[in-house]
Amino acid sequence: MATGRMPTVSEVDVPALIVGLALMVLALLVVTALGPLSQGALALAISEQYLGRTVGVLEAYRRVMGYWWQLLLVGLAFGLLMALGPLVGILLGAGIGVPIGLYVVPDAGPIPALVGGSLGLLAGLPVSMLFFTWFVFYEQALVLDRIPGLDSLQRSRSLGSGHGWRVFGVLMLAGIAISVATMVLSAPVSITAAVVASFRAEFLPYANLLSQCAQQVVNVLLGPVFMIVQTLTYYDLRIRKEGFDLQMMAATVEALRGPRAPGESETRPEDVGGTGR
Repeated sequence: MATGRMPTVSEVDVPALIVGLALMVLALLVVTALGPLSQGALALAISEQYLGRTVGVLEAYRRVMGYWWQLLLVGLAFGLLMALGPLVGILLGAGIGVPIGLYVVPDAGPIPALVGGSLGLLAGLPVSMLFFTWFVFYEQALVLDRIPGLDSLQRSRSLGSGHGWRVFGVLMLAGIAISVATMVLSAPVSITAAVVASFRAEFLPYANLLSQCAQQVVNVLLGPVFMIVQTLTYYDLRIRKEGFDLQMMAATVEALRGPRAPGESETRPEDVGGTGR
């Protein structure tokens, strides 16, 4: 039985590891490029289902294809805004900690800088939380409201204004629930890989990779759940702030009344909700 020692370089299948890392990098690039498109199509499909309509997979992708680069670039801007608070906090905290370490407690080494950076990180997290509640609905604003570019961030902020804690609480609980479910569902694979690695030392480099793959597979399966909650929260805010349910009722009544007189405006149910074709 193997002792569980770390394998030497000569015992590791280096070509296989290189292929595995290359595939992971390729998968990351594909997700980065196609992820925003799939998220937009998913938001559209959920919206259509919520509004009592149906849309096929290919049709959903076709209808959001024109928003692909906007989803990608605005998503990048959203990510940068989310990282801004903690990053600035770390830099400021570490910047304050460095002179303290040099002149006040020179024997402490890098500890003051590390402590300052950690405190700055914690101080910057509320900024990320604020930006999250402001801008999280940019995908719905782009695809459903058809508001282009960075204006979608402003639309998201306007929609969530006054309901920040509600938005943050609902989406955070959804994220925690998905994370817990991911760990539970991927645990059998992770535990099995760890047990095998404890008996077969040569399998150790692959155990973590297999565990990560299992988590990613579960993430793919559970990922739409968060978008469902997010899109339903978006419509909940529209109902609370814009009377969206009343707009739908009015559009339905007009549709039942039949053709309008020449020159008289008509609002159709399919025009309400911003899901253009």
